[in-house]
Amino acid sequence: MVRRESSRQGAQCPPSWTWAGWRNNFHGLVWESACYMKNPPQGMSTAHWQRFQVIPMLDWYTRKEPGGSEEEQRIPFQNELHDYKVMYMGKEHDLPEGWVYKSGEEDAGALFIASRFKEDPECQITVDELATPYFYEHESCPGRRFWHPVPIGNQSEQDSEIVVDMPTSPGQYLCAKTQKAQLWAAKPHWDDQVERAVSCRGPNDFVLRMFGLDLRVEAVLRDDAGAIVGELCPDAGAQLHHIWGAHPSAVPVEIVAISRGLHFQQPQPVEKENWSFYNVLWLEWESGIAYRKGIGRVKRSVWEGLEKENISLVMG
Repeated sequence: MVRRESSRQGAQCPPSWTWAGWRNNFHGLVWESACYMKNPPQGMSTAHWQRFQVIPMLDWYTRKEPGGSEEEQRIPFQNELHDYKVMYMGKEHDLPEGWVYKSGEEDAGALFIASRFKEDPECQITVDELATPYFYEHESCPGRRFWHPVPIGNQSEQDSEIVVDMPTSPGQYLCAKTQKAQLWAAKPHWDDQVERAVSCRGPNDFVLRMFGLDLRVEAVLRDDAGAIVGELCPDAGAQLHHIWGAHPSAVPVEIVAISRGLHFQQPQPVEKENWSFYNVLWLEWESGIAYRKGIGRVKRSVWEGLEKENISLVMG
């Protein structure tokens, strides 16, 4: 991708943290990670990659100016799907109106998903413990199975005027409290037998980029000792060429954690919630403002063992 430039002199370009700030084809396969249906109407089934979960860990705000006394505006509804999972998944009673709990019926799709999961040493429980044998149904869509209740509006709400307490326009700067660490970006290992770069998880695994399906690894993340600890997808071709051009050396990169992830599609109730990696952003700072350079993931044990700095992130 290429950073978008303003068509008018003096006008502000969309920030680096939004897809609107980039030019190129956009693929939305990442939204598969926000799975809330056990039997979606148009499920994806491909042998090339495993679906995964994204587990939120940050609270996001916006502001119109990078600093000063301006109050930050919390982004409304940002993690509402996860909030519903935390509140209701695993419960049989005291559910939102229209929802019912059902168990004892397993379907072929869920069994197929579970059968494709590889035991991951970074995940602290087994696939049998991860599996969810129950589901939920809502009266508005009988036959559709949900992993947990989700926000669903009713007709009376649709017919009435809803007033949301939120800013009239989002701010240019995205803010959150998170942690920053340094790793090293390097050219990945090429496997002559399969004629492609391979994942740090093994030669039979493909990587789902955050902006689409990609049957190759663009870059790997290494620790100070040179061990491969994750993967990185630079946003722009020039950045990828820079990393590859440094081979056999590596390029230092500063990354921040934005969410947790698990190579298993079925969500779990909060008391069993587990993860095997952290989703991270590669950022560069200019005058205290961070600009996105790429996205990746780091093994859970590695990230939790790294020396990290607590920061108040401001992204432009």
